[in-house]
Amino acid sequence: MSFSNDRADVLDLPGAENGVKSKANGGSASRLPPHSPEAERAVLACIFQDSEESLPLVTAKVADVDFFYELRHRTIYTAMMELADEGKPIEPVILRQRLQDSGKLEKAGGLQYLA
Repeated sequence: MSFSNDRADVLDLPGAENGVKSKANGGSASRLPPHSPEAERAVLACIFQDSEESLPLVTAKVADVDFFYELRHRTIYTAMMELADEGKPIEPVILRQRLQDSGKLEKAGGLQYLA
């Protein structure tokens, strides 16, 4: 499982589109909140690699879906957690079907992103 990086879907957070104004310079400069799409993809890839081993470790560090900055990563992680809660394996084909059935496949980046 790999994640392509052809879209920059980010959450609709206040200041996320135009950056966050800095008080230090009178609000004239802008910047995004700290985030790392690469780290987010790595966490999701770890779950795919070995969900039985990595899932308890990930959930111990990732308290909730708000850990993920990118909307598509939040969507993927939420679907993974739903599968785990139902006792289903977290595998690419099953995850894709879950996202497709729930109408969230495009929100998760589409088939190309999950490939």
